[in-house]
Amino acid sequence: MASSYCLYAILLCSLLFITSTIAQNQTSFRPKGLIIPVTKDASTLQYLTQIQQRTPLVPISLTLDLGGQFLWVDCDQGYVSSSYKPARCRSAQCSLGGASSCGECFSPPRPGCNNNTCGLLPDNTVTRTATSGELASDIVSVQSSNGKNPGRSVSDKNFLFVCGATFLLQGLASGVKGMAGLGRTSISLPSQFSAKFSFPRKFALCLTSSNSKGVVLFGDGPYFFLPNREFSNNDFQYTPLFINPVSTASAFSSGQPSSEYFIGVKSIKINQKVVPINTTLLSIDNQGIGGTKISTVNPYTILETSLYNAITNFFVKELANVTRVAAVAPFRVCFDSRNIGSTRVGPAVPSIDLVLQNENVVWTIFGANSMVQVSENVLCLGVLDGVFKDEITEQYVTQIYQRTPLVPVNLTVDLGGRFLWMDCENDYISSSYKNVPCGSRPCKLSGSQGCYGSSCPVPPRPGCNNYTCSHIPYNPIKRSSTDGELAQDVIALWSINNTNNNNGSKILSSSTSGVMFNCPGDFLLEKLAYGVKGMAGLGNGYTGLPSQLARAFHLPRKFAICLSGNTKSNGVILFGERQSYYASNEVLTYTPLLKNPVSTAGAYFPGEPSVEYFIGIEKILVNGKIVPIDNKLLAINKRNGVGGTKISTVVPYGTMESSIYKAFEDAFLKAIAKVPIAKPISPFELCFNLSNSATLTGLVIPQVSLVLQGVHHNISTTWDLSMNNFMASPTINDSSNLLCLGFLDGGENAETSIVLGGMQIEENLLEFDLVKKRMGFKSVYMSPDLVSCSNKFR
Repeated sequence: MASSYCLYAILLCSLLFITSTIAQNQTSFRPKGLIIPVTKDASTLQYLTQIQQRTPLVPISLTLDLGGQFLWVDCDQGYVSSSYKPARCRSAQCSLGGASSCGECFSPPRPGCNNNTCGLLPDNTVTRTATSGELASDIVSVQSSNGKNPGRSVSDKNFLFVCGATFLLQGLASGVKGMAGLGRTSISLPSQFSAKFSFPRKFALCLTSSNSKGVVLFGDGPYFFLPNREFSNNDFQYTPLFINPVSTASAFSSGQPSSEYFIGVKSIKINQKVVPINTTLLSIDNQGIGGTKISTVNPYTILETSLYNAITNFFVKELANVTRVAAVAPFRVCFDSRNIGSTRVGPAVPSIDLVLQNENVVWTIFGANSMVQVSENVLCLGVLDGVFKDEITEQYVTQIYQRTPLVPVNLTVDLGGRFLWMDCENDYISSSYKNVPCGSRPCKLSGSQGCYGSSCPVPPRPGCNNYTCSHIPYNPIKRSSTDGELAQDVIALWSINNTNNNNGSKILSSSTSGVMFNCPGDFLLEKLAYGVKGMAGLGNGYTGLPSQLARAFHLPRKFAICLSGNTKSNGVILFGERQSYYASNEVLTYTPLLKNPVSTAGAYFPGEPSVEYFIGIEKILVNGKIVPIDNKLLAINKRNGVGGTKISTVVPYGTMESSIYKAFEDAFLKAIAKVPIAKPISPFELCFNLSNSATLTGLVIPQVSLVLQGVHHNISTTWDLSMNNFMASPTINDSSNLLCLGFLDGGENAETSIVLGGMQIEENLLEFDLVKKRMGFKSVYMSPDLVSCSNKFR
């Protein structure tokens, strides 16, 4: 789910006060409130707190998650407590936590693994990773407070929490053992503390940007801060909290609302001037899209792309007298700080006002909360564009779970990749790893013509075993390959249990048999996105993930892919039939998938066909007029495999053989003749200058259409590309007024005449039916139901 405007924490010390109601229990000692400290981790920029838990009590460091559903901690390693109690199926604790699942554990009993217990889905909201975990209770001890001074520690002997797995800690600050959820649920920290100690279900949050400590105060005010400053109810402005009817967690059950805190922003002003934006993005729709949420797990504000462009452009104009400098990742709008003064509320830059329920209720963001000092002389606006792709490499990254025990593995998506491959040289540990023996049936079916002899050292390890089948993993981005051991291991993916037309509950399902993959050396990871461990090959072959997952999970041999280009939310790859929760009512247009008899990989065995997805373009139209090109280039040469059109996720922008590109460029220039050409910015070759407002008046971008082979004899079909699929807006320094053609010259000797890259297929629902040998397509911009590729899958 993508909130249009997410207020993330670069708060100097803005006091956030949240209140609601819940039933309360009685206890003998009733502190006025509770207090937990908050520090900021310099490495991850996460906010950390600490509580005491277990018997005997031990301090537990936790990442603070304002919208988190509950407390979860790692129970796999070092959880020792004589007071640990699992929540039994159908108990009051399970009901309070909303846990409907009931599980068994086939290992000796331990914290996190007991029979007849209910479970929930602990969620690492930093990495957007979730798994299943046992609901349990244990002693939790925190310090009491009267609002002014800390008091003695108090305990809740039956505090509910969820046991997470060790791998969920990846991406969290060093030493952290879980996450402290303050969200809108019955078992979050605020709810449980107020129920236990009978104080109002309120809490106040004050985060510091310095090395000093902030606080979370549970209970009613007034609140006292240095230097001797009291905050009572009359000192606050109030705005309503809104409920998002659709969960924003990484994993959730059907019908579950969001536990995060949403507020109603009506408009945005900079220097008290209204920024022109699409205000419909500021409201939450019935599918949970849009709105404004407050979060502590991301360090900077994230904006929907059109909001980002409008706000940053307006901000730059209001600060026109200050020199802009080169962008510093992850920011795009940076300034020479030597030309910016200083005030008691931070750098002297335009203020940003969030107008809430009316013009009298305004949250003003001053320079201390909007600007980030990235170096001695450079200040950057601390807002980010919500882009799904890896911003540096422009690769599409997905995540699977693999091995025993399961661990999440990030992979670059390769639509035409022959198989799944990943680095086995570094930290590959799995009790279910099995190498594929030479001459075995899986080895023969993989098309391998190689076999390791006795060249691997003893003892064996993943990726290095004697007398094993080998293949040639290929990195098409680096254009490099090697040989690697073929192996099998357990893979787990999210399965969907459909219960209605809107959402399905997501369950992590493991393959009962091993899924084959390749184990090369880690040098093959060069030029892949940071943190990636390999590539997920979706190619049309026996070892491609679609075919393997169809066998492992008894699915049809088809898959759909929908890549998100401009939103924070993830796109999706769906294996099997399109489910009723995701675009099942969409009527797709189909075109045949064509076979290239010659492999298009950088390395392959003789006689191997290509496993990439080729389609048949018959004509290219610009504003309905045929582009004059040599049609022979559009066909695949059956002898050498040259020519034709393929679809790729590893090429960020489309390419065309030189003569095709020149003809297409000429036709496009004629159709947009009144717009002045600008000096192009790499990698683009044709850019236009939109700085003159007169140029924009009445400007219509030419329509680009691909006439494709139809599935019925002699009946063609047309794929009309959205402007976002062929026009790019560079984001380098002062290029905000440029618009560039998102196709590149592929050279005179291009192996494939036309490659439709990531830009061309973003925000398009593509369905690949490997049995019927056809591809279905539909732009989400042409759909009345789909808003974006992340519309219904979160």
